[in-house]
Amino acid sequence: MRKKRFKSYDKVEDIIAGIGLILGVGIIFIGIIARYIFDHPLTFVDEIAPIFIVWSTLVGYSIALRKDEHVKMDILYTAIKSPVLRMLMDLFSYLCGFLFCTFMMVYGYRSMIMQRNMNRVTQILEFPIWITYLIIPFIGAVMIIRYIGLIAKLLRRGREVEHTEEKEG
Repeated sequence: MRKKRFKSYDKVEDIIAGIGLILGVGIIFIGIIARYIFDHPLTFVDEIAPIFIVWSTLVGYSIALRKDEHVKMDILYTAIKSPVLRMLMDLFSYLCGFLFCTFMMVYGYRSMIMQRNMNRVTQILEFPIWITYLIIPFIGAVMIIRYIGLIAKLLRRGREVEHTEEKEG
């Protein structure tokens, strides 16, 4: 049941990232056509398109984390042959990511509340800016959950490595 919920969430995440990217690029394309072909620039394009691009990028980071395919520097990692040292490096990496996402969630929430309290809106559409900031604490929380899952998976794998080393020894 629990895995089914996560799979449903994963599909929603994939759809949101895809739609956000398509909308962002599509709006930019329409803006380019309007400006250079019809000589009638659409001013709202510069307000809306970045929101879709940034949201889909942040959701894409969560998707990459789900697949454990986030950006890594693996020169040192591939040079080390010890599975224990590799697991420690993975753990360090996951803990740093966890701390970063905690920072992102807390300060993203604070920024969102500050924007809401100041009643800031976009210049052209007068859309509340705090709504665009919602993604920061949300994705921070989602990625914290993903990092906890990666850490748990790593620790389970570590127990399995210890168990097999005990059998061999």
